[in-house]
Amino acid sequence: MDDLAVDGVVRFDPQSGAVAATLTTVGPRGDTGRMSITWNARVTGALAAVRGIYDGAPIVAVLPAP
Repeated sequence: MDDLAVDGVVRFDPQSGAVAATLTTVGPRGDTGRMSITWNARVTGALAAVRGIYDGAPIVAVLPAP
């Protein structure tokens, strides 16, 4: 999507490797979203779990962690 504004906070625990992000989004037509993303940075090949809502639709996804 072009022109999606993203804002949020990412927290990282260096001892456990836990990463948790909370993001808010605003699209070019004013559509909004909020999501949380979690993964463990110490795990090779870790998967990130994504849960939230965008423009009224639920988001549930699992994808390779950054």
